[in-house]
Parts: sequence; C-alpha cells; structure tokens
Amino acid sequence: MNQGRWSSERGGGGVSLSWALVMSAAIALIFAGVQFGLHGYARSLALAAAQTGVRAATANPVSVDRGEQAARDYLSNEATVQALRDSSVTVTLDGDTVTVLVTGVGIAVVPGMNLQVSESASGRTEEVTS
Repeated sequence: MNQGRWSSERGGGGVSLSWALVMSAAIALIFAGVQFGLHGYARSLALAAAQTGVRAATANPVSVDRGEQAARDYLSNEATVQALRDSSVTVTLDGDTVTVLVTGVGIAVVPGMNLQVSESASGRTEEVTS
C-alpha cells in the first residue's frame, strides 16, 4: 500500500470550505459598500439637478419650463456615469415658491436591488423692485 504525501492529513476540506465562506462574505460586503456609495452619488446628483432647476426657474421672469430644462440638462451633462436611470423632473409653481422634484433609479451593483431616488429643492421667486 503506497501512502501519498498527504495521506496522514485528514482535514476533509474544512479549511477550503471555511476560506470560501469567508471570501464570499467579504465580496458581499465590498459589493454592498459600492452599492451604498453609488446610491449616495445618485442622491447627490438628483439634489444638485433639483437645485439647478430652482435657480433657473426662480430667475426673473419666472419660468417653470426653464427650470425643468435646466435640471434635465444638468442630469445629462454633469453626470459622468449614468448613475440615475429613468429620471423624471417635475417643476411646480405655488404662489411665489418654485419646487423641483427629481426622481429616478440608482445603478444596481447587487442584482435585483433597484433603489429609488427622490430629491427636491424649493426657492422663492425673485421680485424686481424699483
């Protein structure tokens, strides 16, 4: 009977299994961290677009269409990565207050995870006095 070099080691692969489980958990944590960062980026992108829309809409003369276009332009020009998919911009004028709401879906690194993003900004309209 020829015994091999490792015949006395009867680990049964327990170390390999433990290593595989630890590495799987580590990779899952890395993906979760990247997902968290991308979601934060999508939220800041939506907020910046909403603020840009408010600035454009509240300038005299007040224009809801100008605010919506400014927010859309911000989303298409400033985002180096399409971090906010299926985005929509809604601008409302209520008295002397303009509100811009930007919504969309953030990038999903983790399969099946579609995180909704919704940010808004409001501002008072400018008044020209003589």
